[in-house]
Amino acid sequence: MITALTLAAVLVAAPLGSTAWAGSAREQLEQIRERQAQISRQAAQQRALLARLEAEARSAAEAYARAQREEEEANRQLAGVTAALSQAQAALREAEAELDRVSRQLKARQQVLGDRLRSFYVYGEVQYLEVLMGATSFDDFLSRLDFLQLLAERDAQIVQDVQTAQAQVAVRRLEAEQRRNELQALEEQRRKQYEEAAAKTAAAARYRQQLSQREAALRQALDEFEREGQELARKARELEQQVGRELGRLVLSYPVQQPARITDGFGWRLHPILKTRRFHAGVDFAVRVGQPIYAAADGKVLFAGWQNGYGNVVIIGHGKVQGKSVATLYSHNSALTVRVGQEVKRGDVVALGGSTGLATGPNVHFEVIVDGKQVDPMDWLPK
Repeated sequence: MITALTLAAVLVAAPLGSTAWAGSAREQLEQIRERQAQISRQAAQQRALLARLEAEARSAAEAYARAQREEEEANRQLAGVTAALSQAQAALREAEAELDRVSRQLKARQQVLGDRLRSFYVYGEVQYLEVLMGATSFDDFLSRLDFLQLLAERDAQIVQDVQTAQAQVAVRRLEAEQRRNELQALEEQRRKQYEEAAAKTAAAARYRQQLSQREAALRQALDEFEREGQELARKARELEQQVGRELGRLVLSYPVQQPARITDGFGWRLHPILKTRRFHAGVDFAVRVGQPIYAAADGKVLFAGWQNGYGNVVIIGHGKVQGKSVATLYSHNSALTVRVGQEVKRGDVVALGGSTGLATGPNVHFEVIVDGKQVDPMDWLPK
C-alpha cells in the first residue's frame, strides 16, 4: 500500500503534457503508443490496488459498525450496573438508618428494664409485698399478683422482640453491604469493558480515515492517468492524420482508447454463439460497458440504429480515398450518441461500449468498408 501511494504521489506530481515527442510523425506516434501502453499498465495496477483497498474499506466499515455495537452494549450494561449500584447504596443507607433506630429502641427498653431491676435490687421484695399486701380482698390480691407477673413477662418479651428486630436489621444491612460491594466490583469491570470498546471504536474510526485518505490518493492518480490518456489520444489522432497525409492515404484512428485488447480478428472463425464457421468481417476490441467509442476519422453519420445481430450500430462515411468510398462501422454498443446526417470529427464520441446483439461480452465490433466490401481494419490502423 505504501508503494502504491508513493507511485500515486509521483504520478500526481508529474505535469501533463510535459513529455517532448521527437522525430517524424510515425516515430512520435510510436512513442505515444508506448506511453499509452505504459499508462494502461500503471492504471490497471492502480485499479487493482483500489479494488483491494475498497474491499478493505468495506471490511473496516463492518469492523467499525461492530465496534460501535460493542461500545453501545458495554455502555448499556454499565448504565444498568450503575443504576443497580445506586439502588443498592440507597438500600444500605436505609438498612443502616433502620438498624440505628432499632438499636436506639432496644437501648430505651433496656434502660426501662434496668431501672426496674435496680428498683427491685434496692427495695427488694418489700416494694412488691407492699403492692400485694395493699390488696383489699383475696381477688384483688390475685389480680395484683397476675399484674406483677404480666409486667415482668411483658418487659422480657419487649426486650426479646427488639433484640430479634435488631438482629434481622443487622442481617439485612450486611446483605445490602455485600450487594453494594459486588455491584461496585461489577461496575468497575463494566467500566473497563466500556473503555476498551470505546478505544476499539476510536481505533476503527482512525483506520477508516486512513483508508479513505489512501483511496483518495489512488483516485487522484487514476484521474491523472485518465487526463493524460485523453491528451495522448488527441495527440495520436493528430499524428495519425499527419501520417496518412505523408503516406498519401487515409490512416484511421482506433475506435477505443489505446492500448486495447483484441478479442477477435478479421477472417474465418467458429462463431462463439452460433457455433458455425462464419466469416468475421471486422475486429473486436474489448471494452467496458459505457466506455466511449470514437470516430476513426472525419465523416458523416450514414446510419445510427439497430441491426439484428449487430445490436446498436453506427456507420460513418468518410468520402472518397484514392477514388474509393470508405466507411467505418461500430456495433454492439449500449447506446448511441450521434444521429443520421451528423458531421463528426476524428475522435468524437459516437457511441458507448456494450454487448447488444449477438455478443459474448462487452466489445466493439469495428469494420472498414471500402466500395461496399469489408476489408481488414488492421491495414487501415496505425501500427
